[in-house]
Amino acid sequence: MLLYLNPQTPTDKYPIGRMLLKNSQTENKSSEERRLISGFAQLLDHPVEEVRQLAEDIAFYAYFSTYDQNTSNSFFHLVPSEYRKQYDLALKASL
Repeated sequence: MLLYLNPQTPTDKYPIGRMLLKNSQTENKSSEERRLISGFAQLLDHPVEEVRQLAEDIAFYAYFSTYDQNTSNSFFHLVPSEYRKQYDLALKASL
């Protein structure tokens, strides 16, 4: 999963860092997406707290960077469904 993400440092054009993907989400095969979702789940369930926190931070970024909109660099759909529900509930509670 971590090899799929390509962090970008801030530039004049993009003053806030962003995350690009190795492939556009539209180029992924379903088998590759299942493998990425499984990898994300392993990070979220990792025995080391720092790894779990990194995975949670990445899921947070994935959600709030695109609000689960279907764009070429969105990847919230790769967050396992049990974790995606947390964001759906938080959004409903804020409305």
